[in-house]
Amino acid sequence: MQAAVVGGAILLKARQIGASIDVVPCVPAVVAIGSSWYLHLIYDEPDVIVTSTPWFIGDTVTFLGTLKVVLFIERLRAYAQDTWWQKFVNGSCCDLLEKCLGE
Repeated sequence: MQAAVVGGAILLKARQIGASIDVVPCVPAVVAIGSSWYLHLIYDEPDVIVTSTPWFIGDTVTFLGTLKVVLFIERLRAYAQDTWWQKFVNGSCCDLLEKCLGE
């Protein structure tokens, strides 16, 4: 539930600063419950924020399960850094965002 609230707040803030649905279609939320890890996607529809049903990523019970979770997190990080960040920022407000994030 907390992940949905935080994800919804991030999505609303992105919309407030002008991020279209093409640039930020959803916000991912990774949730760990015990040793099980899940992905939720938070997206908006007219007048409502929606949280998807959870997708099972993996668990940390075994070494291979842990590697699966780590691989997923790494792929999500790489996408965010290499694709989403470049598309979202588009070079226009990079200095301002990096200054705000660096403080």
